[in-house]
Amino acid sequence: MRSVSGMTFSNKKKDSSHNPYFSSSLLRMPYTFNSKNIEVKIIQEIDKENMPQINSELLRGFRLWLVDNDIRETRKAKNLIRIHQNLAKK
Repeated sequence: MRSVSGMTFSNKKKDSSHNPYFSSSLLRMPYTFNSKNIEVKIIQEIDKENMPQINSELLRGFRLWLVDNDIRETRKAKNLIRIHQNLAKK
């Protein structure tokens, strides 16, 4: 879901090195630099008058997915550390 949403929201121009987690955003900020050291530019302004309303259930589900993914990644990292520590003891 993470890669699909990033590609959808950014018109398939998502920075491949940017992996969202609970406290990050999916898109790069304008006039900053991406992982290829290329300046991020605005290609289309949002029409604030005709902006569709965000589906709150979809947004809630996405936030829950991000938190769950963060927990899984943290557990995976802790397990790898534990495995390496056990191998180092042998």
